Amino acid sequence: MSKKIVFITHEGAMSGANAALAAHLELMYSMGSEFYLIVPRFGELSDKLKGITKEIFEVYYYGWAINPNQKISFKKQIKYLLRKEFAIRQIRKVLKRINPDYCATNTITIDVGALAAKKQRIKHVWLVHEFGDRD
Repeated sequence: MSKKIVFITHEGAMSGANAALAAHLELMYSMGSEFYLIVPRFGELSDKLKGITKEIFEVYYYGWAINPNQKISFKKQIKYLLRKEFAIRQIRKVLKRINPDYCATNTITIDVGALAAKKQRIKHVWLVHEFGDRD
């Protein structure tokens, strides 16, 4: 029995985490799974996976992890929060339309997928590729 899964990733490029995701999805596709992809920008990843995903959505969002030495102005913090809330609403619409078995975020640097899934009462998992200071 195949599962319907929505994957969310932090960028459209073919970075290490996204290369791992692409390999994972190619294997899942060969096993009959149905999956969807949400990216902040179309790019190499969506180009590579467009033939095996049911649908790819572009929803722009910022990461929530920043360098500890980075200073962010109050105005920029508000901009980030507004963008985040808008992205969560957009992702919730996608999740409501698809009604997946679960949602998976391909990084710990974004939280919008987890928050949208929680609001829709959809199971969520993290695919962790980062190691903090060493990464």
